[in-house]
Amino acid sequence: MNPMGIVYGLVPPASSLGWDPRVAGLLVIAGLLLGLRLCHGVRRRHHVGERVLIVGTSALARQIIKEIERRPDLRYAVVGVVDDAENLGRVVEATRPDRIVVALAERRQRLPFYPLLEARARGILVEDAAETYERLTGKLALEALSPSSVIFSRDFRSSRLHLALARALSLLTSVLGLVVLAPVLCLIALLIKLESRGPVFFVQERVGLFGRSF
Repeated sequence: MNPMGIVYGLVPPASSLGWDPRVAGLLVIAGLLLGLRLCHGVRRRHHVGERVLIVGTSALARQIIKEIERRPDLRYAVVGVVDDAENLGRVVEATRPDRIVVALAERRQRLPFYPLLEARARGILVEDAAETYERLTGKLALEALSPSSVIFSRDFRSSRLHLALARALSLLTSVLGLVVLAPVLCLIALLIKLESRGPVFFVQERVGLFGRSF
């Protein structure tokens, strides 16, 4: 079927108005394409989101679910909550989540290691509930942190580049501060000298990084 023939059938008054039927047909086609694109964009916007499966029914799991429900702008959808870790494989097959959040209150001999490993192999993101809660709220779930997670946390480690940049920024700020405040500091030093016979600067030993004194 000729598309232009359909357009001509849809726009019979075009010639009577003095328009070129071909121009009118192109305008109708452009309008139809634009309408379809807008509809597709709206449908896609409604369906965009991440399917989240919660493993565990701990207090932290309930807080995460409440936070997701409270903030629709996050575009997360909780597709299920599993307390029985033995059924995790079947639930993953049924719900097909994009992310699995492990929020078990007690993990000893309960953590479904192999189903979670299989989920990761399939491209499903698996993360700890404390990490999810921190990302959603910007707060630390202190009650869910184990001593080992604190000890082995990467947040205590600083790269050499980070340390060098921090040191350079500190020196630059100090130099700029001294230059800008030099007149005021000189005046203060003069007043101290006039009021006191002691030294202008009070020197005290301090302990810095790695126990070094300065």
